[in-house]
Amino acid sequence: MTAPGFVEGLVGFGCYLSVALIALRVFSRKPRSGVVVLTALLAYAGLVGWAAVQHVSISFWSVSAMYWCPTLGFLMVFGAVYKSISLRILLDLASRPDRAESYQAILKRYVQQESYLARLAILSAAGLADRLPEGLQLTPKGLRIAAICRTLQSAFRIEQSG
Repeated sequence: MTAPGFVEGLVGFGCYLSVALIALRVFSRKPRSGVVVLTALLAYAGLVGWAAVQHVSISFWSVSAMYWCPTLGFLMVFGAVYKSISLRILLDLASRPDRAESYQAILKRYVQQESYLARLAILSAAGLADRLPEGLQLTPKGLRIAAICRTLQSAFRIEQSG
């Protein structure tokens, strides 16, 4: 005999994984992190909504715990694999014929081009900063977000980030 909500929560998680795999392919032009997070929320709402519509008696807190525990674990692993520069370097080296590359080439590709130049383009495209001949200038939207981040960092006593 299993604990109340155990099976329902795990079935919900399984449904989430299935839908997330499909959603990542269907919405391939959308930010992947947003797709998996939004899908997790929608799958959970669907699980609870299904139980309400079907008049199925579930143990809400047990179902929630059994759904969200593996879901949050998956989201953490997904985020680490999705954004890990170390893993990208390993995969890049593995795809090279001699499984090696110079330090300078790695620094140029991952630090200068992707970590720095690509992020400047993202800030500009998001309307957070304007590119000027003399450098970058925060927009009012960028200033609001910076103020929110500064407040959150202060509240959590984060002295340095990035």
